[in-house]
Amino acid sequence: MALLCLFAAFFNRAEPQREVLVSEVSLPPGAPLLREALHARLLPARAVPDDALSPADLASAQHLNYPLPAGQALTRSHLSPLPHEDERVIALPLREQVPARLVTFGKRVELIYLSPEGGSETRIFGTIVPLPGQTSDVSGPGMLTAPTEAALLWVSVPSVNVPDVLRAIREERLNYAFYL
Repeated sequence: MALLCLFAAFFNRAEPQREVLVSEVSLPPGAPLLREALHARLLPARAVPDDALSPADLASAQHLNYPLPAGQALTRSHLSPLPHEDERVIALPLREQVPARLVTFGKRVELIYLSPEGGSETRIFGTIVPLPGQTSDVSGPGMLTAPTEAALLWVSVPSVNVPDVLRAIREERLNYAFYL
């Protein structure tokens, strides 16, 4: 009988829980994360990723880098920060095929402007950002292209560099270096 009481106490012990943020519906990459779309839920601690976010962790609006299936815990790797106050988002034309895995939200890109006089280079670093309603398919090894016109890539760059980037686009002297 004592052994049965010991086992009963062991099995009735409550499993540790952790409060995390989840979405009731599946959200695509690029979707804005609004506090109203997320709900706090207690889940078994052993089933929650280490970088899962609690309600207190989501301070400001952000976007998703990757899809968030309904009921799955929101993690830091899902998030893509919005542009900083001193940055601007510019639409850059992609005239060549680029592997889709290189142009996902949150990835760094180096913009290289080749000046017509003397061939010097200006290098500007930016971050690929989503626009509301924009999606990114990172599931396959496909190429990001547009059959009849250039595909657009939305990149957040420092405000001070916007004139250089716009001039480079206008003169068709802008090259890209994508980082894995």
